[in-house]
Amino acid sequence: MNRVEEVEEFLRKLAEFPDDKYPPELVPVPVDKHFNRGTAFFSGGLGLIDDPAEGFPPFPIGGVMFVGNTLDAEEPYLKRHADGFAHGDRRRPMPTWRWLYELIERANLPERCCFFTNILVGLVKGNSAMGLRPRPRDQDWCEFEDWCRPFVEHQIHVMKPSIIVLLGKPAREFFGLDDASVDRAPFAGHPAAYTCLRHPSMWPANLKGVVVDGLTGIAAQLQLVQKALAIANFRGGPCETALALVGDKSKLR
Repeated sequence: MNRVEEVEEFLRKLAEFPDDKYPPELVPVPVDKHFNRGTAFFSGGLGLIDDPAEGFPPFPIGGVMFVGNTLDAEEPYLKRHADGFAHGDRRRPMPTWRWLYELIERANLPERCCFFTNILVGLVKGNSAMGLRPRPRDQDWCEFEDWCRPFVEHQIHVMKPSIIVLLGKPAREFFGLDDASVDRAPFAGHPAAYTCLRHPSMWPANLKGVVVDGLTGIAAQLQLVQKALAIANFRGGPCETALALVGDKSKLR
């Protein structure tokens, strides 16, 4: 089992949030039982892609941060782990991961330079995460978001990503950004290129009507990522060398 000090520090901070402070719709992720068993968004795992030959990479300072909404619903999350499959297990990946793998490959992104996290911690109660609706006027939800926001910002501060890829409307609205936008902005005081994609869990159904530079479907989402990569100029940390070599994948593995 690889040790990644940055992620271990994230876990210590996550443990500071009391279990009884989660809103009624959510429960804590049982990281003591299921953590670090393969590829998954943090905190369902390290937030890194597990290489079958080399294991988990070092934490990708200056790389690409993918930010979603929530990890999963409680029942399917526990069932997948009971069956021995992490979310991003290549033998049986969830739809989100199946499309993310394709997007990363088509964008020539080195997998070792990617980190995956969410704006909200915890698992949605029940068997579906699709029905989660924020309650911005309720005190318990506001207190929960008030804790989650600096936690995400802390991850950004530590990673110093060159690019932030926001997956889905909740993540986009969390940062106050426009749909299908690509630009450069400060996140937690750190300047980064960013882009906003439709959430890959629903690709291609949720891509109808999305057009970017004359491209549609998944090609449009890829175009947004490539624009963000161009804006970033691949500068910002130890991952810069790998990102600058995207044209020669043999040097990235």
